[in-house]
Amino acid sequence: MGSGPKRWIADTGSPYDLLGKSEVPQEIWDKRFKIKETMRLNTANGATTVTEGVTMRLDNIGEIIEPMVLDCTPAVVTVGRRCQDHGYEFHWPAYSKDPYFVTPAPERRKIYLRVENHVPYLIDSPSASM
Repeated sequence: MGSGPKRWIADTGSPYDLLGKSEVPQEIWDKRFKIKETMRLNTANGATTVTEGVTMRLDNIGEIIEPMVLDCTPAVVTVGRRCQDHGYEFHWPAYSKDPYFVTPAPERRKIYLRVENHVPYLIDSPSASM
């Protein structure tokens, strides 16, 4: 099991998985890769250029991810890309403190998120991969 973020913001406003440099697990730091096309992202801290990513596994959802590495950002998993491109569902019933993902078929497993200050977090035990 690798070190790294234990909680990830489930973000409908980010089209990408994101990870701050300080949260890249040490065992995969030297395995960063250059992304195919340099990206310019608008963040809460202003515009930033992204050139690197890492490959790691999110154990809770059983998925290999390649978050973009930014100088400073909270760990983020994209909700939109998972739903549109990978077949996930995202549900947050009215007045509920229990939003959840439903994984793609055939498994269709519910993955409950933790809410803190009205922000949904995927709680995970990430492990380095590859």
